[in-house]
Amino acid sequence: MLVLKLARRVMALPLGVVAWAAGMLRMPAAVSLHRLAWQIGGDPEAALTTWRLLMVGQRQAEAQAFAAWSMQREPCGPMAAVLGLESLEGGDVEAARARLGQGRSLGSGGDLLDLLEYRLLLRDADDPQADRGAIERFAARRDLGPAVARSLHVERMLRLAGAGRLDDAARIARLLLEIETVGPAHLVLWAQADREGRSAEAAEHLGLASAALPPEQLAYYRIFLLAMSGRSADAARLMVELREQSPGLAAQLAGLLGGPPGTGGGNDEQESHGQPGEGGS
Repeated sequence: MLVLKLARRVMALPLGVVAWAAGMLRMPAAVSLHRLAWQIGGDPEAALTTWRLLMVGQRQAEAQAFAAWSMQREPCGPMAAVLGLESLEGGDVEAARARLGQGRSLGSGGDLLDLLEYRLLLRDADDPQADRGAIERFAARRDLGPAVARSLHVERMLRLAGAGRLDDAARIARLLLEIETVGPAHLVLWAQADREGRSAEAAEHLGLASAALPPEQLAYYRIFLLAMSGRSADAARLMVELREQSPGLAAQLAGLLGGPPGTGGGNDEQESHGQPGEGGS
């Protein structure tokens, strides 16, 4: 079995190199080439790359169908994590937990499974029976990959913004942006600059955030920050647009903003201000 698996990976290597080059050149054929490389070699990374290229290309329905099909054909940890994150975003917490368990049992998945576990912990934080130290123990782990570490910092930044501590949130935003482009960090700096009347700087950060985030996620974070700044009329105007772009995301945000203290309507920094979806940063 192991020999067959290795033979498949070797057979797929030349095609994988071509697929990688096509992706670097942003060629439309990159998706098909990565998909074929995965079908031949069964490499989970090829499956994950195929899914990511479909998402980047705004082919979300096709990406979801591919994730489900790949798990039926050749189950792997990364795609279990993808489906788990999709289930969690859709509100099916038990399905997300099942995917986490499935991914762990497959022995792979790395960063994405850690991200799914973290977001489940954040979801559980609203439960009075939840283990209050679980998030802190998770954050203290030394083996977390960069994607999960970034998510921890973004969540912390948004919690501070939601607690009215915009200047503290802006400090984290600047640290994040020293490493890489993070859309929500630009929006925190937009909110700070806008509050202080620095219109040119605010416009610059809004433009950079617009380039980094899909329109519905841009609206999500702007509405959240406007609402936390007391600009309810501006937030309500953007909410109308978000309902047209993504009704599900709008409902998620409405629940966050309309919930009890600590879910966007209060100042409890310990609670979560969740990010919309796997690609929200």
